[in-house]
Amino acid sequence: MGTHFLVRTCVDRLAGDGEHTIADEMAEAKIKGVHRVELRDSKGRPDEAFFEIRYRRITVRPPLYKQRRYPDLRLAVIHALETAAPAGRPPIEWKLITDLPVKSRADAIEKLDWRRP
Repeated sequence: MGTHFLVRTCVDRLAGDGEHTIADEMAEAKIKGVHRVELRDSKGRPDEAFFEIRYRRITVRPPLYKQRRYPDLRLAVIHALETAAPAGRPPIEWKLITDLPVKSRADAIEKLDWRRP
């Protein structure tokens, strides 16, 4: 139908052969760059964050109870983790999944910018 998707996720789906998860695969991925993002702190003041970017195309499996009805999908996963969060708050972490190609740091940053809050 010519449509694509890009979603932020907090669910750690099964990946590959089903014996491990997306988080396991992304922990093995090399850092492919650092990206600076302008944002606002909790009081609305301008701030910035620096993210380590990892991306990889992996096989994402449906939940166990849906595996008979839905196929495995080969998708790009982008993981961005803030490198130095200010004291008093946890680091920002974004996990994106897309069927669009992510073949370079520029591709990953483009998708991160689309989904940035």
